[in-house]
Amino acid sequence: MAALLEMPGQLEATFDERLAARPEEVTVAVEAMGRRLQAAYIEGAIPYLRDHEPELWAALNAVDADDSLKSVRLYESLFLEGLDRYVLAQRRRAA
Repeated sequence: MAALLEMPGQLEATFDERLAARPEEVTVAVEAMGRRLQAAYIEGAIPYLRDHEPELWAALNAVDADDSLKSVRLYESLFLEGLDRYVLAQRRRAA
């Protein structure tokens, strides 16, 4: 119990503080995300997103400017959402 009284700041950490990472941790996360997105990428998706999904494209660019683990996760989620939108648009064109 004495240890808890000596370090109360750790008990009050916010969610964002727990996600704070050293630059090398962010680099590793970005590299892993890059491999996952390369595997999922569909040819033509980036031009589609730039031309037809301006809000999503702007959100991706904004998140890309932040160097945190939280932003890496958000970027991946947004990009995968963009891929889903692209696939849906392709299916609509084919129908």
